Amino acid sequence: MLQHRLEDAKNRFHKLKDEAGKWMEWDNGLLELISGYFQNMFTAEQTEDEEIIICVKQSITSEQNDELMKPITPEEVRNSIFQIHLDKALGPDGMSTTFFQKHWGIVGNDVVQLYLKRKRVGKDGYMALKLDMNKAYRIEWEFLKAILRKMGFSPWWVHLVLQCVSTGSYNIVHGDQIMGLVSPSRGIRQDDPLSPYLFIICAEGLLSVIRYYESKKWHRGVSICHRAPVISHMLFADDGYVYCKADVEEAGKVLELLHLYEKVLGQKINIEKLSVFFSTNVITYNKRDICQRLWDNKMISKSGKGILIKFVAQSLPTYAMNVFMLSLEISKDIERSFTRSIWESRDLIKKGIRWNVASGEGIWIRGQPWLADEYDPYIKTDSEAIEGRNVVSLMCMGRREWYMEITQDIFEERDQDCILNTRIEENSKEDSIYWKMEKSGVYYVRSVYRLLQMQRNYWNDNDTDSVWRIKAPPKTLNLLWRALSSCLPTRVQLQQKHVQVTTECPVCLSGDESVYHAPVSSTFASQCWRWVLTRFQTDESGKNAEIATISWAVWKARNELVWNQNRSQEDKVVESTKEYLTQWRIAQARSSVALVSPMGDGDGASCWVKSRIDTVKVMVDAAIFKNCGEFGFGIVARDCEGE
Repeated sequence: MLQHRLEDAKNRFHKLKDEAGKWMEWDNGLLELISGYFQNMFTAEQTEDEEIIICVKQSITSEQNDELMKPITPEEVRNSIFQIHLDKALGPDGMSTTFFQKHWGIVGNDVVQLYLKRKRVGKDGYMALKLDMNKAYRIEWEFLKAILRKMGFSPWWVHLVLQCVSTGSYNIVHGDQIMGLVSPSRGIRQDDPLSPYLFIICAEGLLSVIRYYESKKWHRGVSICHRAPVISHMLFADDGYVYCKADVEEAGKVLELLHLYEKVLGQKINIEKLSVFFSTNVITYNKRDICQRLWDNKMISKSGKGILIKFVAQSLPTYAMNVFMLSLEISKDIERSFTRSIWESRDLIKKGIRWNVASGEGIWIRGQPWLADEYDPYIKTDSEAIEGRNVVSLMCMGRREWYMEITQDIFEERDQDCILNTRIEENSKEDSIYWKMEKSGVYYVRSVYRLLQMQRNYWNDNDTDSVWRIKAPPKTLNLLWRALSSCLPTRVQLQQKHVQVTTECPVCLSGDESVYHAPVSSTFASQCWRWVLTRFQTDESGKNAEIATISWAVWKARNELVWNQNRSQEDKVVESTKEYLTQWRIAQARSSVALVSPMGDGDGASCWVKSRIDTVKVMVDAAIFKNCGEFGFGIVARDCEGE
């Protein structure tokens, strides 16, 4: 069994265990082990789907089939292209969506023709079982074909869907190792927008079997009260919930229908991750017998126990409250928790509220936060002269000024200073409340969190929140945030975390690689920043984005050297970063469904501009292909009319 997932190609590994527990390395069979694993995953198995297909009813009408079989129009192709975000690549040709959308008037007809050419070819106890499906998208094509036909889809439409599903192939890439080619005979691709719909259609098979078992009284759902609807199941992408009577016989029937479904569809029910939740009236020995039936007397592994605790503690109660009646004691505990939270929130909010003094008629002198004191805006003086009086009593008659004599006669020295330093609004008619944690005075939950952290001494005034307000690619902001939070895995940081590495900078081989050294002061980084001064010319508001993006590019170049032994040139790093940031800004400035519009000045593209009358403009470009040792060039000559 593979013990390492290949989802992240950046993670390097050197050996894996096979099914027998033997370690395999690159020079003694690891490549074959990986290839065989994926080949087996995508190889079809012999299945017998008649038992499920016979339960499925036809649901597609002739009118719906007629709608599906209408010829594909050029407008539909265009709409599909224009629904792709500008950042996304359209295919292996490397041409971004920006190219096709902006030059649709030129290439649109060719794209449409190519697309159309390709497409032609009460008293009873109850329980809830939480299911975990392995390989949610490992579907047998024969089953998919059978269920599409049984539901009533036309043969042409079924053929078209299967063509979309079955024409893919895979290579497994790890570093410089390329394994494959894997030609699947089952499965649907997880990144394909068609896949979720096909999975829902296949899930109709499970629903049909559940309905069949219900009709035979082999499986009964749960009703929370008289005349309430019966709930037998809830299904999601790769997990689900089945509700049934809490007895061994019905638990066995549930397992029977699930095994039937997984045998046909290709999905596997992960028994170790199966969770069970009983209603309070199920007696102990019944629970034990049911669990023994479900897990076949097998002990759950440590990881299984962790997952079981996670889902029982976090997921199941949410659904249990929709199915089972909660006891009065639990309801009161929940109510007490809500009440306590409300009072705690009220006390916290009171600490952030302040009064703007205008007329002074709506503010009591004592007991309300109106003084110009950051930490204690309340009057401390205890005097009968101010009891029940408003702040307007401390102002001069007819003028919005503090009455000096009254202030000095009544209040303590601290209160006197605070009162005289409190500003009186000249242009406002009435007193108003504002939230002191925001410059705008508007209440936000984020500032409540900041206030709470400050009270617990968790908050640093030099916080990194401002990083996320920079208008730059998210991955560059993530790099900047990690650096400012001292989370960047430099050599110094790794050694502080007791990782056995030297602190020497792997790029310049001089000095310790600290969070500051790596992206800023190393020899390579310094050269990059010098190039930045000559290449980047933007206003003040764009400099932070450039700093974030260059820092990310320097760190990326450092990792390329450390992990792939590829050294980057400073000028190339800066030039490519400038182009990347420019294109990102263009994409963000436009909506995901862009309109056809010509390129404009400064948007990162070279545009043809009319030449003078009786002249010819010649445009040239060239490219070098290092992998194959070849080059190419192109020349376009046009007169003032573009001919």
